[in-house]
Amino acid sequence: MNKAVLMGRLTRNPVVRVSTKGLPFAGFTLAVIRRIENNGEEETDYIKCITFDKQAEFAKKYIKQGSKILVVGRMQNYSYIGNNGQSILGLQIIVEEVEFAESKVR
Repeated sequence: MNKAVLMGRLTRNPVVRVSTKGLPFAGFTLAVIRRIENNGEEETDYIKCITFDKQAEFAKKYIKQGSKILVVGRMQNYSYIGNNGQSILGLQIIVEEVEFAESKVR
């Protein structure tokens, strides 16, 4: 089973593009706080996320930099060749669900 559930804040507005098949997809980075067990300190992990179709349209319309959201999805490896010719490997979340994790301040 490959299931990831993360809560954090967007570091920037989602970047929305259209695939060669004409389908929208959105990429964003989620800043997720991780507590260090022994000393109670916190560190932040920056998790790359990508979502497709209707979820991409939702991301474009409703979530912005600083939004606190909950994402549900699956982890997936990716790779590409960098400018220096070296292979770059990474891990991203393929987002299947997005929910707001806090209400707007009135």
